[in-house]
Amino acid sequence: MKTLNIAVTVDPMLPVPPVQYGGIERVVEFVVNGLVERGHSVTLYAHPESHCMATLVPYGVPPHFSKAARIQELWQIGSKLSRELRHLDAILSWGRLAALLPVLPNRRVVKLQRYCRDGVPWSSVRIALRWQVLRLPLPARRVVSIASSPGQTDMAAGFRA
Repeated sequence: MKTLNIAVTVDPMLPVPPVQYGGIERVVEFVVNGLVERGHSVTLYAHPESHCMATLVPYGVPPHFSKAARIQELWQIGSKLSRELRHLDAILSWGRLAALLPVLPNRRVVKLQRYCRDGVPWSSVRIALRWQVLRLPLPARRVVSIASSPGQTDMAAGFRA
């Protein structure tokens, strides 16, 4: 089996694993530890107090809820992913779709966006897909997968020239 270099992103509000509340963060810990146990190289982009089997790249601007903090966090994660892109095989994101905008045009790296919240922001998904299409030459168009929260229909939006 080929060893993959995988980036896993999660919003920086809660550590992975969470101290108390945090269902998404518990799932992220389970997935990250499983990937590492299978021999993959995993980097977790998350809250600075996170700890699991992956290499941690901390980010975030507490208290995380102002517009300025959210914009700065999106810039932090987007720029960190951009710098590491040439070393990555895949990005598995439980974070904001907007954080992937700087890396969407790269057709070599597989990207999987996972939403585990009620109400997937489909308007944001459409904007990201449109942005990806406009930025890529026709032969380079790839698949963006969106997995919705339990009870909702999963969507895989793919296109090729």
